[in-house]
Parts: sequence; structure tokens; C-alpha cells
Amino acid sequence: MLDIYSGDQQIAGSGFRGPGLYDDSLINEWRGQTDDLPYFVMARVSPVVDRVVATTESGSEITLALSPVIEPFGLRFAAAALPAGEQPASLRIERDGAVLESPLQPMPPRPR
Repeated sequence: MLDIYSGDQQIAGSGFRGPGLYDDSLINEWRGQTDDLPYFVMARVSPVVDRVVATTESGSEITLALSPVIEPFGLRFAAAALPAGEQPASLRIERDGAVLESPLQPMPPRPR
């Protein structure tokens, strides 16, 4: 779950379902936006992952905050807000500086 606060007031929240990880991947990700808030990216990743980076459509790179391994799930969890006005384009997961996966995050076209 991701809860967004302004001061002491919760203004948004989300979570995502599905398996912890899909069979052939080290990551299961979600990205979304509500109202006038920026896009948020969340991910569940294998314990071998030590860095998760979101790249936006305009090329900004944002390192997601990454939890330690949460034992009941055997996974690490990551999340970050993207810069205002930017959409996610891809994620990169790393271990010791080596890229393990870089899944694209296709987005629908922006409304005109």
C-alpha cells in the first residue's frame, strides 16, 4: 500500500494485486496518478535487487526508496513520486551496479 499525505491528512492511496513476482521476472510494478498529483511508481522486487530506478518519458531518472527484505513476503518494496508533469517510461533494477532487468512501462497517449 502507498498512502499519500499532505501534513496529517491522507489525500490519496493505492496498492496493487497479483503475485509477488511473476515466474520469469525479478520485479512486479505498478504506476499511477490521481487528480493533480504526480505519477507514483511502486514495485515488489527480488531480494537480490539493491537499486530500482524509474526513467521518465523526458529522461529524468528517479531512484525509488527501497525497503530491506520484508521476511513474511521474502521481497523488497520500492516507491517514489515522479517529477510533476512527467510520465514513467521504464524501470531499471540493479545489483551491485549491474542491470538485471529494464522493463518498459508503456503508457496510454496523453489526452489532447
